[in-house]
Amino acid sequence: VDALGGLLRRPELGAPDLSRARSILVVKPDQVGDLILTFPLLHALRRKAPEARIEIAVGRDRAPVLSGCDAVDDVHELPIRMRQGEGRNDIDYGELRRRVRRLRTRRFDAVVAAKEEPWTVLLSFLTGAPVRVGFREGGLGFLLTHCVPIPERGRHQWEILASLAGAAPGEDGPPRFSVTE
Repeated sequence: VDALGGLLRRPELGAPDLSRARSILVVKPDQVGDLILTFPLLHALRRKAPEARIEIAVGRDRAPVLSGCDAVDDVHELPIRMRQGEGRNDIDYGELRRRVRRLRTRRFDAVVAAKEEPWTVLLSFLTGAPVRVGFREGGLGFLLTHCVPIPERGRHQWEILASLAGAAPGEDGPPRFSVTE
């Protein structure tokens, strides 16, 4: 599917200029640790688009992790539980369809697919946002409007994620996480 889609459509290389975006959704239905590594991306988006409303869609039971992140205006939980290494994810497809439909009505200017895998890219595409940025390497990259290449070596995951907002390596520093009650 990816090879055929790539023949029909190729995303622009590099992060787009999001400075004029009014609303940005980050899609990250991932494990807690990977979600924390997304904080520099969220802060880079806030810096690049200070007037934008920045929202994030996360997997089931992940919203509390974002309570200490001041770069996010709203958190949406999706009925997805990513299971690393088990070969399958726990997904309530009916509820997922309803929640994606609700996200679509918000008419985001841009969506950032913050994981290099097909589910995240597909969910980003289904929001209907005119600008969709992510990593092409994980699959379904032809559904993106902009793709950022993943460097082969030398950069940490948080730096790679922050590059989706056009951040330079190390620009926002490593993620900082505060534990609340």
